[in-house]
This record gives sequence, structure tokens and C-alpha cells, in this order.
Amino acid sequence: MRERLTPHAVLDALDPTRRARLLAINPHLRPGASLSVTRGRVVDASAQWSGSRVDLIAKGLRLDLTLNARLHPQQVARRRRREHQVVTAALRGIVPPAGPWRVVITRVGPRVLDDDNRTASAKGCRDAVAAWLGVDDGSESVRWEVRGEVARGYAVRVQIEGSVARCAEMEQRTAPAAPPRRQRAASARAPWARSLRAGAARRAGASSARRASSSRHPRSPGHAPAIPSTAPLIASPQR
Repeated sequence: MRERLTPHAVLDALDPTRRARLLAINPHLRPGASLSVTRGRVVDASAQWSGSRVDLIAKGLRLDLTLNARLHPQQVARRRRREHQVVTAALRGIVPPAGPWRVVITRVGPRVLDDDNRTASAKGCRDAVAAWLGVDDGSESVRWEVRGEVARGYAVRVQIEGSVARCAEMEQRTAPAAPPRRQRAASARAPWARSLRAGAARRAGASSARRASSSRHPRSPGHAPAIPSTAPLIASPQR
């Protein structure tokens, strides 16, 4: 009985150097554990306000459901549901900006996709963002952009921009709080703070002296104020 020649049998028969060269040419022959890592099974998603927009990044999320995908409808629905859940969980607890909106979805992956396949792959993320904004994904109040970026791993970046008024309100809400009491005390002991306090004290003393002199020498109506003489007083000699 002749033994069947398979790719894994060839890999087992090769030395480590040749095996590494063969795996570099044919990455699909690698073990399943490494494939599960490179295909983005573990997803780390987070979102936060960044200036005037909301930034979301999902590391490990793979968008590969294109128009050319030949999968069972149940598999497609399962993967779309997973993409929707990842984006929804990342945006939970964040106040959406006021419309109209501009949403930019960037697909990161090792292979470049054309425009129609890129748009089809971002369908799950688009539905999740539209549900978070409270509108339909076909609404005219949202302008969608789907971009592509080539990288070694898989990820998804989403940028959501709203109206200027709501963004200014969120910037004020997320402004840094006042410094702690010790920091304020330390800044009060700084040399520049002491010089400012001394200048303020001098100006306050000068203004109080002017008020006191004006109260001692009230001005007569219709007459110019008397200008004190600056000539030195010389005592007359006694005879």
C-alpha cells in the first residue's frame, strides 16, 4: 500500500530551514492556532471623544464579507451580528454628537479591496453606528466614507464628526478639572506669583494714598486744583 503524499507530510519531512521557506511562500499551510491569531479572533475595541469627534478603534476585527464571498447565509448573518455587537459595545456610554454627521470607516488589512467590496465589508459597522446615532443608515443626514489601509494585522477605525455647536459643548464638558489644593499652594509660592502679589499691593497702596489726599483737599467747583510748590523751604537768618 502506497502512502498518500499530503502537504503536511511534506512539511514533516523537510528540515527547519526549508520548512520556514515553504511556509513563507504558502502561509495557508501554517498550523490552525497561528491562523486563528492572524485572522483577528481576539478583538479589543474602545471609543472616546478626541477633540471635536468620536474615535473608535477595534483591533483584531476583520472585515472580509465582500460581494465575492461565498458563504452560507447563516454564516454571513453570524459574522455581521458579531461586527455589530463589537461596535455597539465600544460606543456604549458615549453621548453621540448632534447631526448632520460625517462618518469615516477605515478597514485595515493585509490586502487592498476595491471600492464596492470595501463598502460591502463595512456593512455591519455602518449599521451599528447608525443605530447609535438614532437614524437609518440610508439617511441623508449622514455622509459615509469607507477607506482602506494596508497593514499586517486586522483592525477597524471609525471617526464620527457632528455639528460644531455640540462638539464645543462636549469639549467644555471634557475640559480638565481645577488643579488640586497642593498644586495651587505650590504655584502661589512661586517667585512669579510673589512678584505679582507685590505689584498688586503697590498699586493698591498708591490708589488708597490718592483717595486720602483727595479727601483732605477737596476741589472747589469751577477752580483748577492747586499745584503744590516743589521749591525747598529756606529758613530766614535770625538777627
